Amino acid sequence: MAGRGFQVYISTRELNKVLGGFKKYSESTQKKLQDVVKSSTEKVLSGTIRRAPKRTGKMVTGTTMTFDAEACRGSVKVKGSIAHLVEFGHGGLNPAKEHPFMRPSYEDVRPGLIKGLEDAVKI
Repeated sequence: MAGRGFQVYISTRELNKVLGGFKKYSESTQKKLQDVVKSSTEKVLSGTIRRAPKRTGKMVTGTTMTFDAEACRGSVKVKGSIAHLVEFGHGGLNPAKEHPFMRPSYEDVRPGLIKGLEDAVKI
């Protein structure tokens, strides 16, 4: 099952409004936006690692971050075939309730991310 992973996609009106037209901004504003998104993605990574289950350590060591400066997009991914089951819970023979570790990490960072984006585009 190598290469499998899990990612939570987050899209909000505020993010789409500012980052949807990323290329229309001046180079200095684009740089500010990139700095805010990269820094926020690093904070989400840190929070995800801090909250990830530690029993085997695979979710901690399998958590990675990427940042695409051209698209001004950050991503935090968890390698492993069961990460989604932990995050969202599951039914079946041995049901388990959800234990979110990625979504709360984003929610902690979200207010600062949105404020940072708004500040970056102010003239």
